[in-house]
Amino acid sequence: MTKRIELKLKDKNGKTKTYVQTTITARKRLEFLDFDTAARKATYNMKQFYEEEVRLVANLFANKGVTEDMIWDGMNALTMDDELQVIINAVTGADSPNWNPVDPSVLETLETVSTD
Repeated sequence: MTKRIELKLKDKNGKTKTYVQTTITARKRLEFLDFDTAARKATYNMKQFYEEEVRLVANLFANKGVTEDMIWDGMNALTMDDELQVIINAVTGADSPNWNPVDPSVLETLETVSTD
């Protein structure tokens, strides 16, 4: 079974179009993980958070019809968080049954341990 990411957006006429992406580069995963790290450290205010989230999602799709403006204008604000989170989880691997994230505090501890 091929894993795929779907994004449903309404166009100017109110018609829903589904965009599908089946290939995501590993580099995109790193970009999303960097975003997650910055968001957890409260590097962004809410507006910046959403702008960066939408930018990352728009750049996942090879279809040039998926733009930041298309997402802003074609996505329902009431369901946006859940819909984007599904995409983020797919890209980062958080939706995998084998997902086993390391507690960030453990990483911080490891970064301060000297190997000398």
